Amino acid sequence: MIRALLFAAVLAVLVTAAVVLVTAGRPHVRRISTEATRGLAGLAVFAISLAVVLAFTAGDLWPLTPLALWVTAFVAVRERAIRRVEQERSRRRQRVDSFGAHGVELMDRADAAVGRITTSEAATEGWLGDLDFSPDIAMIADTLDKITALRATASELAAITTSTPGDMRQLHESRSALARLEQSVAARVQALEDCAAQTKQIDQMLQRQRDELRIAQHRDDVRGRLEALLRDDDATALPSEATDAVTARVSAFHELKGVVDAQRRRGPDGEA
Repeated sequence: MIRALLFAAVLAVLVTAAVVLVTAGRPHVRRISTEATRGLAGLAVFAISLAVVLAFTAGDLWPLTPLALWVTAFVAVRERAIRRVEQERSRRRQRVDSFGAHGVELMDRADAAVGRITTSEAATEGWLGDLDFSPDIAMIADTLDKITALRATASELAAITTSTPGDMRQLHESRSALARLEQSVAARVQALEDCAAQTKQIDQMLQRQRDELRIAQHRDDVRGRLEALLRDDDATALPSEATDAVTARVSAFHELKGVVDAQRRRGPDGEA
C-alpha cells in the first residue's frame, strides 16, 4: 500500500513537471480547449490507476509506460493547440492586410453571426432546413477585396501632384463606388446578424414550448394525484351500513327513552 501511494505521488509530481516544462516560455499561447482538457484529465486518471495496478503486478519499469503515453498525448494536444493559434493569428494578419481593420471587424461579425445560426437549436434540429452561408461570406470577402484595391488605387491617383479634370472625375467616381460597396457589405453583415437574432428567438420559443409542456405534464400529474386523494376523502366520508345501523338504533333508543320518561311523569293513573 505504501509503495502504491509513493508511486502515485511520484507520478503526480512527474505529470506536473511535464506540464510546466511543456508550457514554459509560452505565456502568449492560448490554453488548450475545454474538451481536450477534460480528455487529458480522464486519461491522466486512467494512466495513474493503471500505473498503480502495474506497480503491484508487473516489473518496476512497466508502471512508467502509462505515464509516458499520457505525456506523449499531452504534448501532441498542446502542439496542435499551438498550431491552431498560430494559424488563426496568420489568418487574421492576412485579413488585416487584405481588408483593413474595419474590414476584419465586418468579417468577424459575419463569421460570428453565421456561427450563432449554425449552432442554434433551430438549425441543428432541422427547423431552418439546409443552410449554406458560404456564398454570403464569399460575397463579403470579395467586396472587401474590391474596396481595399479601389481605395489603394484611388489614393495612388490622388497622390499625383498634377491632377487633371479626368483624375478628379475618376476620384469622385471612386468615392461613390466605395460608398456603394461599403453599404452593400454592411447591409449583408446586418442581414446575417438579423438572421442570427431571429434564430435566437426561435430557440427561445422552442425553450418556452418545452417549459410549457413540462409544466402542463406536471400539472396533470399533480391534479391526477389530487383527484385521487379527493376520491379517497369522499369514500371515507360516506357512512357504512354498520354506522347507519348504530345511528338508527341510538335514535330509536332516545325515542323509546323519551316515551318511558313521559309515562313515568304521568304516573300510574295516567295523570301528570
